[in-house]
Amino acid sequence: MELAVIIPVLAMSDEMIRARIELLREKALPTTQFHIYQSQRGPGAIESRCDRQLAGDEVMRLSCQAQRDGCAAAIVWCAGDPAVDAARELVDIPVIGTGEAGMLFAYHLAQNFCLLTGDEDLAATSYDVAVRSGLGRRMVSIRGIQMSVEKLRTDREAALEKLAQVAEEAVRQDGAHAFVFGCLALTGMGEALTERIGLPVVDSAHCAVSLAESLVKMGLRYSRRTYAAPPVLPENLRL
Repeated sequence: MELAVIIPVLAMSDEMIRARIELLREKALPTTQFHIYQSQRGPGAIESRCDRQLAGDEVMRLSCQAQRDGCAAAIVWCAGDPAVDAARELVDIPVIGTGEAGMLFAYHLAQNFCLLTGDEDLAATSYDVAVRSGLGRRMVSIRGIQMSVEKLRTDREAALEKLAQVAEEAVRQDGAHAFVFGCLALTGMGEALTERIGLPVVDSAHCAVSLAESLVKMGLRYSRRTYAAPPVLPENLRL
């Protein structure tokens, strides 16, 4: 199975991208192959609704390119799910938002969840995903550990310690039953955090891969009553 991974930001080096693909391989089917599609223009990172909007054009273009290249599905590497709904109007393959995928898995595991991220002040896009997907009523809180994306990548032990602290606070103060990673810099830490706190921790990037594989295997496609194709398209978005 050929899956496209769309990187909608400019500030990820080839080395960083390769490291994340290796994390995805840990939970993917043995036959799944990943192909990288990185934006050529747009924001360096997505930390606001403005950034998400700026990233959208490339997500749409790269989703179309992924289908032309024969990919079976596309995963957008951002928990804010930029332009995911718009891309679904353009292509026939599944376009998976990692933020939505993680919340859908948490919905199955518990009656509510807390979103864990680096900085809750930068989590507006994840809040929007919860509302758009209809899962906002299940999200009891957003908790940040006040670490930059760079620190999350380089100091995993400190990040895990802070995640455990804020998760325990969310259990006591918010009544959280499960947790979802709302920042993909946390990818790969779900199992370790689950062991620390004894509650489900959903690794959104891994959920996106599993969801993509399942939709492809089952042959399911989007409803055109929900995701109607635009009547007029620019040349670069035509299949």
